[in-house]
Amino acid sequence: MRHKSLSISLFVGVLLSATALYFALKPVPFGELAGYVRTVNYWWIAPALAVAVVSFVLRVIRWRIILSSSVKIGFWDAFHPMMVGFMMNCVLPGRVGELARPVILRQRNRASFMAVLATVAAERVFDLVILMGLFLIVVTNVPIDPSFGMQFGQYTLNKDALEAIALSLARLMAVLIFFIALLTINKTRLLMERTVMAAPGWLFFLPQRAKQWLREKACVFAVGTMEHMAKGFDAVKSLGRLSACILLSAGVWLLTVVFHIVLAQGFLGFELSFLEWTAVMVVVCFFIMLPSAPGFWGLWEAGGVFALLLFGVGHKEAAAFTLINHVVQILPPIVLGAISAGILGISITRLANESRKVKLDENPPSCNSPDNSQN
Repeated sequence: MRHKSLSISLFVGVLLSATALYFALKPVPFGELAGYVRTVNYWWIAPALAVAVVSFVLRVIRWRIILSSSVKIGFWDAFHPMMVGFMMNCVLPGRVGELARPVILRQRNRASFMAVLATVAAERVFDLVILMGLFLIVVTNVPIDPSFGMQFGQYTLNKDALEAIALSLARLMAVLIFFIALLTINKTRLLMERTVMAAPGWLFFLPQRAKQWLREKACVFAVGTMEHMAKGFDAVKSLGRLSACILLSAGVWLLTVVFHIVLAQGFLGFELSFLEWTAVMVVVCFFIMLPSAPGFWGLWEAGGVFALLLFGVGHKEAAAFTLINHVVQILPPIVLGAISAGILGISITRLANESRKVKLDENPPSCNSPDNSQN
């Protein structure tokens, strides 16, 4: 069943990616695109990569802070699993790398799988909150041509669509922060858990056996998830650690904007402000949240081309920059992840299989068995 679900997810992702890539690159003749690519000054890739590596260092520091309530580990003990996870997200479907990190720490540091998974979820929450905040700043402060629109099949992306997305995200951010606040307060979380466990009893039309099944399967799982989510935020209950995580998260994404600016120095036809580059980054991030092929191909290009066209960049230049930007950005996690896997002595194939098979309510199998060197 899990294999079937993964296959469906991969099929939908590849279909969306192929469609998005087609519409993003369709208006650009291949000859013109290839000609422009040859004019790029590729020496600017080196300083851009240096910026990307620093952003990963900030991510590791942040994860160690979030992890501290569950397990205390050194910098490299956090760095290697994180890079392996990022690499797997770039080359394998289903974002299986998010499960790889807790599998590795479970085996190497005897950490609870669910507790570590909760810290990964907490990281994503910090990222999402910062991205939403940046998106709201961009939409309210960056002028966008109201007449511009980009067709994706029967859908049109334009200023109105961006503003509607921004409003929806603002509401989502408010609800998300409120829900997390309730989870981190013991009294309110216990009240929510009791309510969830009592809910099947309110369904008077169901037989007792069905109520019991719901309580044992759905309700127990929901309560366990809330407990682990709260655990994931335990380490940042203090104002100091919370502030540190927020600042580190902001630093990660601001460095990603700097990455774009540095890389763009090698391209002709780019005169974007810092806020406009921020808009480009945020739009790409929201695009790649959708199901996609491994490596986010297609949706990354669609988001990048659309955002750059909004700010007057030509279609040829936008397509070339987005493609090269994509390759350069996924290069560090793939290379560093491969190196980290070698240092840890982990087979990526075995780790991917174990990450897909693990049951969230059980301890996962070891990812470092005697024959794990065979890939």
